[in-house]
Amino acid sequence: NGNTKATIIIYGHTDRVPFKAGSNMTNEKLSRQRAEAIRQQLIKQSSLFKEIANDIYVFGKGADECTEQYHPKANDPQCRKVNIEISVSSDDAEGLGNLQSAFQGFFLGSDQATGTGARFGQK
Repeated sequence: NGNTKATIIIYGHTDRVPFKAGSNMTNEKLSRQRAEAIRQQLIKQSSLFKEIANDIYVFGKGADECTEQYHPKANDPQCRKVNIEISVSSDDAEGLGNLQSAFQGFFLGSDQATGTGARFGQK
């Protein structure tokens, strides 16, 4: 509808395997790149996401949530993922529905959906 008021936050995650000494890459950088790649694909594939591009934020969490307690193997592939939080104004039910549809289309048509979770909510 062109008036959707939403904030989208994309969190990238990695496993606990460190990069080799001397590399300028870190798990934090990799996780941010992972989140940014999803952001760019959303904007590229959907006019709705293009409209709200300035309200799509990315953060790299590295291996912060890949704890030994839940993921005994340091290279657990379940740790290599993104999580997406979507907040829409409580008076914009249509906007929430539009975003849900756009995300479903994105994930159904993308092999990047593996390891990705989206949580929808209204403020």
